[in-house]
Amino acid sequence: MPTATALRSFDHNGKYKKGDTVIFDAITIKALQRSGLVSKETGEDPKSEVVTGEAPQKKPGKKSAASQAAPALPQLTAPPLPPGALPPPPPVK
Repeated sequence: MPTATALRSFDHNGKYKKGDTVIFDAITIKALQRSGLVSKETGEDPKSEVVTGEAPQKKPGKKSAASQAAPALPQLTAPPLPPGALPPPPPVK
């Protein structure tokens, strides 16, 4: 996988500081280069080996500060009228 050097601190699936060596796939390195976050010089990782096994576990995040969604309102329609019945008159203002 290609490697590059961080030009400034950034956070992309982990925190990187200026001067850190970053290892990502070629597409991600190019995107980081376009953003000016990593150097133009890229090379292959000297210890490129196929990694098999489980993906790293994500760290638990903070609970969202957003409030919960409101419950749905009950249906407020009138019950059906019996056959032949007239609807009630509109309210007078």
